[in-house]
Amino acid sequence: MDDTNAKTVLQRYLQTGRDALLWKLEGLSEYDVRRPMVASGTNLLGIVKHTASTEAGYFGEVFGRPFAEPLPWIAADAEDNADMWATLEESPESIIGLYHRVWANSDATIAALPLDAPGVVPWWPGERGKVTLQQILVHMIAETHRHAGHADIVRELIDGSAGLRADNSNLPEGDRAWWESYRRRLETVALRTREGVDDPTVTDPANYRALWENDFVRVLEYADVPGAETSPHDHPNSVMITLSGFDRRLSSGGRESDVSLPRGKAVWLPAQRHSGTNTGETPTHTILVELKGAAAGTASGASLGPQDL
Repeated sequence: MDDTNAKTVLQRYLQTGRDALLWKLEGLSEYDVRRPMVASGTNLLGIVKHTASTEAGYFGEVFGRPFAEPLPWIAADAEDNADMWATLEESPESIIGLYHRVWANSDATIAALPLDAPGVVPWWPGERGKVTLQQILVHMIAETHRHAGHADIVRELIDGSAGLRADNSNLPEGDRAWWESYRRRLETVALRTREGVDDPTVTDPANYRALWENDFVRVLEYADVPGAETSPHDHPNSVMITLSGFDRRLSSGGRESDVSLPRGKAVWLPAQRHSGTNTGETPTHTILVELKGAAAGTASGASLGPQDL
């Protein structure tokens, strides 16, 4: 492949990443493009601002063709992470416009120089800073697609939208129910790897069924018949709602607790590990709303059975 064709291929991959990144902002309010969606503060507009600034340096200063506009947020005296978010004075339109102007400067550099043209990256140490245009093209392709991937996750956190690009999501065409079932399946597999934690939908799949879940709760349905026994399993902090009256014996660590509840009762089930036996003459039917995250709590030997009886 000659220099011109190789350059064309590399530039196409770079542009695909650029377009994918900006697509992640389309159709969102200004609030949503600025929202910090994870603990590190990552946000869509900040990703664009950072990627534009990075590209401006690599295809500008590195090859003696500096980008004409000042970028004070990447100056030596700028505050930490100033390039990762936009101030109120920096509108989405201004950041996106900046990115387009950076593209034009970069594309002019790519067009003007051969792939083996030398450059110097002053922020890379020693000999590593001596580069060629081809190296920087590859570097910026990786950088841009990496941040497009970040943006894909952030966008999904905002409104559930995901995919590779506007004309090709590169995802299965499942409906919401399919995706919820798929996610539950993955969660179940993940739970089986947690050391010391036995998920009831895994230990007793004939009795426990996951009905629904999100990032905050999981809703389980439990059903059995008189005499049925469950294997030892774990529950996080949960609310239990009885759909039938029942009598059962819970066991854990040599202790036992007999529980009798009427139909239509809501009780608190603190985080605990137990097995159970239906000791009554009627089937058991309950709903469990399990809490997630910090609210899930940790099982202790002190808890066995529900509270608020």
